[in-house]
Amino acid sequence: DLLGAATKKEAFELVWQLKEMMKKGGFNLRKWQSNSETVIKEVPENQNLKVVQNDEEIKILGIRWNPKSDFFSFSVSLQEQKCAYSKRDVLSEIARCLIV
Repeated sequence: DLLGAATKKEAFELVWQLKEMMKKGGFNLRKWQSNSETVIKEVPENQNLKVVQNDEEIKILGIRWNPKSDFFSFSVSLQEQKCAYSKRDVLSEIARCLIV
């Protein structure tokens, strides 16, 4: 999941909760991205946390994140058809994008 926090304190707690949860499953989260330099400074250097520039768009799991606006986006490429799209076709493509 892609998660965010409303405050810097919540962000710090989220980082450590996620690390502990993943550690229990035998995983080590090594790469983090944040648009807050304060959050970055609190995470040890060996955690590979990267400060995101405000004009830089990040792609994670096929979803793009714009740190300046703090919005997620994705693009849909419908296969070309000779006839018009039905509502069912459009809903099917939307569902395919949302089920990852």
